[in-house]
Amino acid sequence: MGKYNKLGVNIITFLIGNMGSRLIQFLFIPLYTYWLTTYEYGIIDTVMITVYLCTPFASLSIHDALLRYMLDKDSNRSKIYTISCIIGTIGSLLFLSSILVFKHIEILKPYWIYFYVYMVISVFFNIQLAYIRGLEQNKLYSALGIISTLLQAIGIVLFVGYFHYSIKGYLLAMIISYGLTLFLSIFITRSWRYFSITEINKTDIKNMLAYSIPLVPNAIMWWIINSSDKYLILYYLSAEENGLFAISTKIPMIINIVYQIFLMAWQISVIEEHNKEGKEHFYHKIYTLIISGLFLSASFIMIFIKPAVNTFLSTAYNEVWYYIPILLISTIFACLAGFYGSFYVAFKRTKGVLKTSIVCAVINVIFNLLSIRYCGLWGVSLASFLSFFILYIYRIYDTRKMVSIPSEKKLVFSNLIIVFIQILTIYLVNNYLSIILLSILFVAAIIINRNIIKETTIMVKQLIHKNNHEKSTI
Repeated sequence: MGKYNKLGVNIITFLIGNMGSRLIQFLFIPLYTYWLTTYEYGIIDTVMITVYLCTPFASLSIHDALLRYMLDKDSNRSKIYTISCIIGTIGSLLFLSSILVFKHIEILKPYWIYFYVYMVISVFFNIQLAYIRGLEQNKLYSALGIISTLLQAIGIVLFVGYFHYSIKGYLLAMIISYGLTLFLSIFITRSWRYFSITEINKTDIKNMLAYSIPLVPNAIMWWIINSSDKYLILYYLSAEENGLFAISTKIPMIINIVYQIFLMAWQISVIEEHNKEGKEHFYHKIYTLIISGLFLSASFIMIFIKPAVNTFLSTAYNEVWYYIPILLISTIFACLAGFYGSFYVAFKRTKGVLKTSIVCAVINVIFNLLSIRYCGLWGVSLASFLSFFILYIYRIYDTRKMVSIPSEKKLVFSNLIIVFIQILTIYLVNNYLSIILLSILFVAAIIINRNIIKETTIMVKQLIHKNNHEKSTI
C-alpha cells in the first residue's frame, strides 16, 4: 500500500471512529443551552479542563511513548504495554492526593470524586487506545469510538435531559461511557495476555520515560494555551461568561475535530516515512493541502456564524457570535503548528515540542492578562490567535534542522487576507447583505486555492482508481 493510499485509508478509519464522539459535543450544544444555565455549563467546562490538566501528570503521558515505540518494527509489544500500565497505575494512586487541592476550591469541591474517577479512567483509556493504534487495529479503534459515542449520547439525554442531574449528570455520563468502552476494549483485545512484569527492565523504562516526560510539561503548556484563559475568565469576569466562552469555542471545534482525526493518521505516516528518501516532497504536498483545507473550512463557516447562533442557541448565548470568528483563525494556526509538531514526534525530539510550547504558553498568558480586563472575552480570543500564530512561525524555523519544506508564506498570507475581510464583514455588515458578501469572499478563497484543489482531486481519483483496480484483480 502506497504512502498516500495508507494515509487516506487511516484518515477514513479514524474518521469513522472519532467523528461521532467529537460531533456529539457540537450537535448537543443547542440542548446544553436549554438544559443547563451558563453557570452550570461554566462549571462543567472547568471540571473537564481540570481533568485534561491532571491526566498528563498522572500518566506521565506514557500513552504517547507507547504508541511511538510500538510503531518501531523491532518493538517488544508486551514490554511496552506492561511498562505503560504500571506507570499509569502508580500515577493514578499518587493522584488521590488531589483531594487536598479540591477541598480549597469551593465551586469544584462537590465534584471531586467525579473528577478523580474520570481522570483515572482517562489515563487507562488513553493507554488502551494507544495500544490498539500501535497494533494498527484501526477498525477496532473506530468501532470503540462509535460505541463510546452512543453511550455518551444515551447518558447525556438520560442524566441531564430526563433526570435533570445537571452538572453531576453530565460527568456521570462521561464516566460511564468511557468506563464501559475501556473494559470492552480490554476484553476484545485480551490485553491481559500482554501484561508481564518479567518482560520489563530499567533501561526500557528509562527510554520510554525519556520520551514521554517532556510531553508532560508540553501537555501542561497546551492546557495553559487552551484552558488557562477559562480560569482567568472565572477570576476576572464570571462563571456565566466562562460558559459563554465555552460555547464560543464549539464552532471552531468543528475544524479542530477534523484536524485531530487527520493528525492521528498523519502521525503514523510521518513516523513511517521519516527515514525514507523523498519524505520532504511527501510532507510538503500534505502541508499545502492542509493549509488550503483549513482556510477554506474557516471561510465557509464564517458565512453561517450569525444565522447558526441566532437559530440554534437560546437567547442567553446570543452574543457568542462576536468571539467565534477570531477563534476560528486561532484554530487554523493551532492546527498548522500541530502539523510541524508531528516532526518532533517522528524524530523522537520531544524536548523541541516542550521548548516551543513553553514560548507559546508564556505569550498566551501575558496577552490574556493584558487584554482580558480591557477587552473581556474578545481579548481572550485575540490572545489565543496571537499565541498560536507565533507558535506556528517558531516551529517553522525550529524544525528545519530535522526536515526542510517550503513554508508557503504567499499561500498562507493570501488566505489570511480573505478571512480577515470576512471577520470585518461579520462585525460591520448585518442581515442578508452580510451573507452575500461572505459567500463572495468564500468564492475568492476557492479561486486562490484552485490549483491545490485540482491537484487533490486528481490524486484522490487516482487512489480510488488504483484501489478499484487492485480489487478487480483479486
